[in-house]
Amino acid sequence: MAEAAEVAERIRHRVSQLRIEGMPQAHPVHVSIGCAQYHPLDDNLGGLIQRADEAMYRAKQAGRNRVMRAE
Repeated sequence: MAEAAEVAERIRHRVSQLRIEGMPQAHPVHVSIGCAQYHPLDDNLGGLIQRADEAMYRAKQAGRNRVMRAE
């Protein structure tokens, strides 16, 4: 999980540095990422995706442009 969050943080940082032609510099591109690790208690892949999705929404609620780990 730590490595996944580290990779996600590098992605988040690189995206924040993107400069897109025609996009005002006052409106940079940001990304919120949720990381989750598969648990033996997950019945299927859907559980993993749901926890990652919930972590992403927590990242957005916490101010966007950040990485959050699933609980």
